[in-house]
Amino acid sequence: PSTCTVGKSGQLAGEDCAVWKDLFHYLDAYAWAECADLFYDPCSCKYVECGFVHPTDPSSHIVALHFSGPGAHGALPPSISQLKHLSAFDFTSNNITALPETICDLPAAALTNTTCFLVGNPLDCTQTQLPMCVKPCGAVCTAGGCMGSSSYLTQIECGVWRELTSQPGWQQAKPCAAQSQDPCACDGK
Repeated sequence: PSTCTVGKSGQLAGEDCAVWKDLFHYLDAYAWAECADLFYDPCSCKYVECGFVHPTDPSSHIVALHFSGPGAHGALPPSISQLKHLSAFDFTSNNITALPETICDLPAAALTNTTCFLVGNPLDCTQTQLPMCVKPCGAVCTAGGCMGSSSYLTQIECGVWRELTSQPGWQQAKPCAAQSQDPCACDGK
């Protein structure tokens, strides 16, 4: 049963409520300028959209997360995959540092935005790699990872390229010296 029983969240499904509470803790919502006091009422938070998805289901569900810039920081919780009715997902311009593999278990509609839902986040992939489902959107790592068209490369491959481009004489002798962040954009041999 749901423990989100306040305000607009009175009929929220228990699973969705549990995910909201995980998001609240993992992303330090207590420090946000808005919604910091809505631990028991996610549907009243301006970043969360709730709705009824089927006429025979008496519970409402979280159907969209519009977290563009509330000041969220930390790792997304593995429980995010439990939002089975999510159709929109936006965490741009925050401080998201890690993604769980379970993010790929979200409904396809939530992951098929025309722009990357993680733009403007300093994803630190030194501990784990980005899940495959988010790489096509252009998500990049900022702690030693490659950017742009090279965001698919492993940390090791990026490290080797950076080591190579930092060698004395490389700047003058090679046409791709300026591509230290994006080796795949180099059109030289």
